[in-house]
Amino acid sequence: MRRILTHEELEKKQKIRNIIISIILLGIMLFSTIGFAFVYYESDSSTNGQTNSKVQNLGDRWTADYNGQQLMFSSSPESVNATKLFFLIDLSQYYGKTLYIDSESEPIYNEIAANIGPYTQRVQYACYDDCDNSPYVQKNCSDNLIVYRQKNENKVYQNNTCLFIEGDIRAVDAFLYRIFGLS
Repeated sequence: MRRILTHEELEKKQKIRNIIISIILLGIMLFSTIGFAFVYYESDSSTNGQTNSKVQNLGDRWTADYNGQQLMFSSSPESVNATKLFFLIDLSQYYGKTLYIDSESEPIYNEIAANIGPYTQRVQYACYDDCDNSPYVQKNCSDNLIVYRQKNENKVYQNNTCLFIEGDIRAVDAFLYRIFGLS
């Protein structure tokens, strides 16, 4: 037979039970927060190192997957760090629109067209300035135009919807890494 408890004894027993449950729940919350902090710190430190985990080396090329598309780069993410980037354009600027590229370098044109081209309506050669002897259509900064010029210093900057890339292939790749969110 069970003993009949007084009202005070029942209240004391219920209080102890509530305290034990509170301590257990508090411990679970505390340990889950600590566990999350360790997991977050570990994943954050692994992606902030010298190598971007999304970009992989395939011999002389660097690749990354972006929404099921294989992106190809000539330069590693580390080698483009010195490039000065002054632009706000993102990939959405080019969705479903014609992209014009003014570049005297075919490898530069191909690198830009191969990576951004699938997101555009089409990619086309164009001429920005000094177009008298050019076979390409003349475009200005009211169009989606990327202008590449070979220079000694790598930098990328914007004027309206024109994007100017100066330098070498590393400047082009710095631009591509940035608009695809890989740098």
